[in-house]
Amino acid sequence: MSATERVLETLLIVGASTQPMTAAMIAQRLDVPLSSAYRHISVLKAYDLITESGLESGGLTLGAAALQLGHRFDRRHLILPAVKPHLQKLADGTQESVGLMQAIGFTVFCVDMVESSQSLRCSFVTGTKTSIFKGASAKALLAFMSETQARTILSEMKSAEAKALRAELETIRALGYAESEGEVDAGIWGVSAPIYSGTGAMEGCITLMVPSFRVGERRDALIRKLCTTASNATEALSETLKPSIKTKPQQETIT
Repeated sequence: MSATERVLETLLIVGASTQPMTAAMIAQRLDVPLSSAYRHISVLKAYDLITESGLESGGLTLGAAALQLGHRFDRRHLILPAVKPHLQKLADGTQESVGLMQAIGFTVFCVDMVESSQSLRCSFVTGTKTSIFKGASAKALLAFMSETQARTILSEMKSAEAKALRAELETIRALGYAESEGEVDAGIWGVSAPIYSGTGAMEGCITLMVPSFRVGERRDALIRKLCTTASNATEALSETLKPSIKTKPQQETIT
């Protein structure tokens, strides 16, 4: 087993445990020297994937980064059932490919994809990752994500390129959707609009992908259908993720 695999195994051991794990316990489970266990632990600590439990008995538990990943995974399982029917309806209505996209770090992740029934279609598949800087999906996500998150991502670009992209993002925010052609896949036109939860947080974007030669006079109609779908998906998602309101139980009056 490689060192990388040992580190991942360490994370899984800590994550699966119902109680904080000590370095000695981890070393025993991995069947490695204590010094090796400490090295694996230090890597995971550096990325905030595990942390000290804070209990008097000591030990390690999952860190904030690991908990955030778990939260995103759970949330994705809530989001997809609410959005999927709308992806399917748009794909059926346009006979083109439709995807649900989310931003993960500096990449665009395809959460789900409904492929076109036509033989010539976009090659995107579920699980695909692309750059956050190119394409309709990327630009829609950048335009409508939090300012703090967008600023962090754009800081990785050269100043001139970042300035040009910021201007493009302003236009996208005004329109409510992003559009691109050939930026990710040659010969593919895409249009993307954000979807939100009930709290107003952007949960991702829906992207319609069409071979450029099939767009033509359909362009405006395709954009309208995509934006309507995003609006309907937002409504469904807001209902699904609506915070439950707990009423305080009434106390019985003792007479």
